[in-house]
Amino acid sequence: MRVFNFSKEGTAEILRVMRKTKHWSQKELANRTGLSEASIKGYENGENVMSLEAAVKIANAFGVTPEMLVNTVEVAS
Repeated sequence: MRVFNFSKEGTAEILRVMRKTKHWSQKELANRTGLSEASIKGYENGENVMSLEAAVKIANAFGVTPEMLVNTVEVAS
């Protein structure tokens, strides 16, 4: 069974890679989402845990589902 792994570190890396792939600065992502630049920086540094609301805003900016922002791991059922 696959479950979501909401680790700050995993989400931070995914967010950073997605943003850099688009060639967006943290400020540009903040403007596209309505979130603060400090929040984006905190998510990318693993200092802040992303709320569901923030995940939806970020996912919408990238044109993906919020699930794409988290790791999934295989667990024994």
